Amino acid sequence: MKSCPNCGVSVQVEAQFCGQCGHNLAPAPSAPKTSETSQEPDLPVPLPPNPQLTADDSLTYVLPSPSFSERPETQKQLERESELSVAPQAVESLSAERSVHSPFTTHSPFTTQVQLQSARLVHLQSNTFIELPEHLSPLHIGKPNQEIPPDIDVAGFPHSEVVSRIHADIHIESGHFFIEDVGSSNGTYINSIPLKPRHQHQLRSGDRIALGKGDLVTFLFQLD
Repeated sequence: MKSCPNCGVSVQVEAQFCGQCGHNLAPAPSAPKTSETSQEPDLPVPLPPNPQLTADDSLTYVLPSPSFSERPETQKQLERESELSVAPQAVESLSAERSVHSPFTTHSPFTTQVQLQSARLVHLQSNTFIELPEHLSPLHIGKPNQEIPPDIDVAGFPHSEVVSRIHADIHIESGHFFIEDVGSSNGTYINSIPLKPRHQHQLRSGDRIALGKGDLVTFLFQLD
């Protein structure tokens, strides 16, 4: 049994309220005990001011100068500028070295010219020499006519009646000489072999050219 603290009436120990006055008999909750071992956070202890330092001195902070290892971009830029400044000198030196030691000599462009051999026809019946001009091609062989005047006129040679007015052409190509029968009446013969009309035959030194039948007007082709 216990007494009601309000009216003093005896009540049961497990009673929550007084049956006489209705007082709340439940014990008041106790406040949690604060651990005496809890530690407060450490706070920095302020240092006493140094009387020898002024206000400006106490705020002055010198930044350390950065090294090249801490600034790789700056270092790369400096190396790049160094390479650019050295490269033109290296190229100029190499060009000069090539110009001195190169076994080749630079020449101005030129046009390749084929050196033509000197050629001639020797008329065997009269031993007359006819030089063949190198700059003129084709060379027309025949007798005077109104259509194609001959470059080599055989009208003055004996037995020229067997030669057509437009008989044959000599072509000069890259230093080589070719003869072509252009439709003569009596034909053209090379070393006694008839030449097909409109067919070019390459001449070689010593070839025998007969204009017309009978070997009456004959030339010997010569090359120097």
